[in-house]
Amino acid sequence: MKTSALSKETLNLRKLGYEPQLDDLFAYQNRDKSKVIDLKMLCKQISLSKNIYFNDMVYVALPVAKAKRSLVVYKNKIRYVERGTAFFRDRFLDHHLRMEWDAYRLTMRAFLGETIKKIPLACENYSLVPFTLSDSIANSLWINPNCIESFSQESPSELPIVGLKNGFKFYLDRKKKAVLDSMERSFLAHGILKRSLTKELVSPELNLLEYLDLEPFDIVRDAIGNKNFQHLPFYEKNFHRIYQLNHDQLITQKTQERIYKALNIEA
Repeated sequence: MKTSALSKETLNLRKLGYEPQLDDLFAYQNRDKSKVIDLKMLCKQISLSKNIYFNDMVYVALPVAKAKRSLVVYKNKIRYVERGTAFFRDRFLDHHLRMEWDAYRLTMRAFLGETIKKIPLACENYSLVPFTLSDSIANSLWINPNCIESFSQESPSELPIVGLKNGFKFYLDRKKKAVLDSMERSFLAHGILKRSLTKELVSPELNLLEYLDLEPFDIVRDAIGNKNFQHLPFYEKNFHRIYQLNHDQLITQKTQERIYKALNIEA
């Protein structure tokens, strides 16, 4: 049985460095634009890195290799990271906000609701919405909701496909309503951080689509709806101030727990 020319080419894929251009990757060049990209083939051409960089906006961070590694996709580039997406989450917060996850999570829940389980990441410029694929945070994928151009499902028996604005497509096992709700929550988190970090005067009537400079894709408009600046939760509260209170409280609590443990005293 003869090997096809395409198969021969895939067998001879060479590494293209730690942060190759998407257009240079075989799996991206030869993709069926109506289908998802072959992630395994994509990984073959990318050198495994220890680092994630946040100088460019992240489009999506995908868990691969049984969630032990991550693919981080940007507009034109991609990185293959040797750590899971929990590492990505912590690095994002440290780079953009100099914050730690536990205190950030408590603070964001104070704004979005104490019952919220899936906490979005956000900074002044954009946000990322988590979709947990199991009980482990290491299996979460993080999607920039402003980069979602399409959400389609060819038939009820097939998984829905998320299409990003750079042409990158992947499966997401979620109903569209759940995706829209998560996107909305992520945009609110983005607005809360932008409001906290910038002191510009904003009309309460300004639509969040314009305030956050979002793409006018139909799915983005559906997620935002008619929400304006005035719909951002707790206008009178400062996110950073509440974060610092939560952070200090957690430090005190952990210190007490270490002392109790050392003295063999139950808290």
